[in-house]
Amino acid sequence: MTTTALTADVLVVGFGKGGKIAAHALTDAGKRVILVERSADMYGGTCPNVGCVPTKMLVHYSNSRRVEDDAQEFFANSIEGVRALTATFRAGNFASLDGKDTATVITGTAVFVDPHTVSVGEGEDRITVTAPTILISTGAEPVIPAIPGLADSTNLVSSTELIQAGDLPESLVVIGGGYLGLEFASIYRHFGTNVTVIEAADRLLPREDEDVAEVATEILAGDGIGIVTGARVTEVRDNGNTSTVVYTKDGQRHTVEASALLPATGRRPVTADLGLDAAGVQTAPNGAIVVDEFLRSSQPHIFALGDVNGGPQFTYIALDDSRIVVDQLLGQGKRTTTDRVAVPHTLFMTPPLATVGLTEHEARARGVNIKVAREKVADITAMPRAYTVEETRGVMKFVIDADTDLILGAALLSIDAQEIINTVALAMRHNITATELRTSIYTHPSSTEAFNEVLGKIVS
Repeated sequence: MTTTALTADVLVVGFGKGGKIAAHALTDAGKRVILVERSADMYGGTCPNVGCVPTKMLVHYSNSRRVEDDAQEFFANSIEGVRALTATFRAGNFASLDGKDTATVITGTAVFVDPHTVSVGEGEDRITVTAPTILISTGAEPVIPAIPGLADSTNLVSSTELIQAGDLPESLVVIGGGYLGLEFASIYRHFGTNVTVIEAADRLLPREDEDVAEVATEILAGDGIGIVTGARVTEVRDNGNTSTVVYTKDGQRHTVEASALLPATGRRPVTADLGLDAAGVQTAPNGAIVVDEFLRSSQPHIFALGDVNGGPQFTYIALDDSRIVVDQLLGQGKRTTTDRVAVPHTLFMTPPLATVGLTEHEARARGVNIKVAREKVADITAMPRAYTVEETRGVMKFVIDADTDLILGAALLSIDAQEIINTVALAMRHNITATELRTSIYTHPSSTEAFNEVLGKIVS
């Protein structure tokens, strides 16, 4: 058996956002980089292929469907549009890195054989790659909960399979009402699917303030999504093209039929087949690579970036991870995960819910002297943008330190929330007061100018 042995200055395992951005920076600095990705369908990582980009494109398409459009035909055309865009992004990600003189992309599964070497492939195609520095950026994958009958169901779909299928499911049961579950529920309901969400908690979005979660639930229910909270799925039974989902609520047994079942109960780091024991890399019980604030693993020369290190599972966190690692390898080595302040999040339902910082409940639990500004979008006269795009549902809420006038947190459930939350986060990072944000000049008509009014609507 012939084995090809390669060496590099830096080996990157996985084409995720963090590894990709770090690889570009390192090659630009003259380092010899080899990146190994197990699937040609994942060049660029989860976001451009099966995550952020295709799902948000589906949000756009689903909200563009007219009543007279045939649901199946419209959905099939939408999926073709998604496939075309993701293929373009995938090819661009590969070419932009592999086309560099000091970079090579290898497609295959990397398995560690020692702390500095991985083996890729088998037999005559086997390649070993050795490097003094290694970055792991393999991401995360969906978890299938241990519900009898679910894993073996022929109607079970992952989020990836759901957005790659050309046929619109007639009915969909989403198990789990977190961000991913509610995004898919909203998308597929707008395409015309009958959707039911089954959530174990007593209400949707339990981490958000109850008043904000209530408005979000009203919007989802108003769109025709069936919402069952305080429920536990106990069994799945296949009936050919449909499945019966059995759940209990308030001590009573209930059932719902669906042609597709989407578990949305979390994701786990992709580390099981990496051979990390051979590398001496410590992992947490959930498989995440244990790292310090500099993203170094138990082997100081091995870094973990993105979802694989067990941190917040967002593409922009993986991007920031790359900045930390590049600073370690090329800079002053001062940047850490502790530098992150006021990191926003967005749930892409329609309209989107974007949040940052503390909720009112969290602030009061800490004993902070606060005031709360809150207003429903439909009542914000300073926000004609909502009326021009015919989306006046939602609410805006700010939690403000009553002693310093600094913004402690915000929940924006409104059109353009995914954009304007970044302005709030920036204000929080730089200690810009609520008064300054309220009295600033914004373009018109825009969603941002809602701050002119809402920040003056002190309700408590």
